[in-house]
Amino acid sequence: MMGLARPAPAAHFAATLPLFLLVVVVALAAIRTVSPSPVTTAHPSPPPQSPTARIRTLIADHLTRNQRSASRVHFHGGTDRDQTPLARGNRKYVAPPLPQRRADFRVHDLPGIDLPLDEYELYAGHLRVDDHNSTEFFMYFERETPSDELVVWLNGGPGASSLFGLFVENGPFSINLTTGELIPNPHGWHRAANLLFLENPAGVGFSTVTNDSHVVRTIHDVSVQFWSFSQSFMRIFQRSRAWRWFLVGESFGGMYVPHIAKHILARNGNGDGERVPLEAVAVGNGVFFSPSDMPVNWVDYFAQRDLLVSPTHRGDLFTLRDACAMELADPVRFARGDLPNCETLTARFTNQTYVYEATRGTHCLPTFYDVRVTACDGVEPTDPFRDAVTEYLNRADVQRAMHAVSSAAPVRWDWFDRRVYDNLYWNGDQPSVQVLPDLVDAGVRVLLYNGDLDIICNHVGMENTLQGMSWGGETGFVGERPRAYVPRGDKVGEYWRERGVTYLKVEGAGHMVPFNQPRGSLRMIEDFIRGEL
Repeated sequence: MMGLARPAPAAHFAATLPLFLLVVVVALAAIRTVSPSPVTTAHPSPPPQSPTARIRTLIADHLTRNQRSASRVHFHGGTDRDQTPLARGNRKYVAPPLPQRRADFRVHDLPGIDLPLDEYELYAGHLRVDDHNSTEFFMYFERETPSDELVVWLNGGPGASSLFGLFVENGPFSINLTTGELIPNPHGWHRAANLLFLENPAGVGFSTVTNDSHVVRTIHDVSVQFWSFSQSFMRIFQRSRAWRWFLVGESFGGMYVPHIAKHILARNGNGDGERVPLEAVAVGNGVFFSPSDMPVNWVDYFAQRDLLVSPTHRGDLFTLRDACAMELADPVRFARGDLPNCETLTARFTNQTYVYEATRGTHCLPTFYDVRVTACDGVEPTDPFRDAVTEYLNRADVQRAMHAVSSAAPVRWDWFDRRVYDNLYWNGDQPSVQVLPDLVDAGVRVLLYNGDLDIICNHVGMENTLQGMSWGGETGFVGERPRAYVPRGDKVGEYWRERGVTYLKVEGAGHMVPFNQPRGSLRMIEDFIRGEL
């Protein structure tokens, strides 16, 4: 008997479908669309899109077509000079002059925080990552209590800002939705290690590119930028050269983290620059472009949760799932993106037409990020946390305190960069599921964790991915049963651990495990750092 059941043949071939949903994170409704300016001249029709491009556009169009504008949350009654609303179009900018000394990056105070920064020293700013003067912005929390570990956190997307993770998931503080003030997070991961949040790649959030032609186009480009960042970071924060580095990502971080780790190992092996002391990697609710990714596992997950009630629609969706799986099993069709059944299956899930009619006569459906949270009539609730983070990071006084800008005028911070998404999604990069075994063989420990209530990157797909992956001379987990994970007496979930790979299914968590299970996720990263998980 094996710890994880082998996937059914159909579930072995899941679609590698667009991940714009991944970066939305909690709420689709908060995406704002800007109407194009009127035109008076005729334009030729655009060329036909490839099937893969149609799938990607289908989801993006669905998101923008059905969204209502998010109500902006204003915490400060009145405005002053430091809180002047940003002018439209003030999005692209060149990073401020780059300091070279550790002390120049020190952040001594943040507006809206009501507690002394005595548990850590906070540093923030830009570091150059290529020859085009592109930069990546970081916020770094160095513990006052000595620690020899560094956790680097990357949100996914592609194109999502890791500052969302800082303020909403596992950073030292979050935002009070009533007052707009920063409040301490008792379960921030700074309690486990030195903690670095990196807006990755250049162009995301405060990170800069001088023009659109310098936006990354491949995962290799992302990895090269990370390597360049790491070299500058270790030069300025020299103690980090002797620490153990833990690279952790979420969602599309399932592509970022393995590829960056592979690049680090290669550059270390070549003796290029300063060695990055990579110890381990972890990915939460990740996508790896495996044969068991969405949307096939969406059907399986919905069926397990009894969300496909109508026998008629259940049969139709399972038929489409099997047809999509067969398309993906054909390497020629897969390579050229000839996946009409996968396209149809994606459309029916993203538009939710079939699911509407199959949910016991109601038009309120579970969201893709947490099965417990519902959206009615295709419109999801506004995400107040994202609104609060956006408002806070667009304040001029906050941006100056964080060294995001050097001038009095603020720049526009966005939590998502569509250019990065368009360039990185479905661009022929090697599926990271093929990279993970190489990391294990090189001695890099791997932790994969999944909230059991996430739909978009659900545990069914993760478990099927693992059972189809070979590492350490075996395929999948071969142990008899999972073990309960009960750190400090609190049940967090159950886990499998074999041959350098740990898989943890977290109970009661959706797409963002640190947000839903803050105490459990802190225990998880602590135990992983210690080698106990």
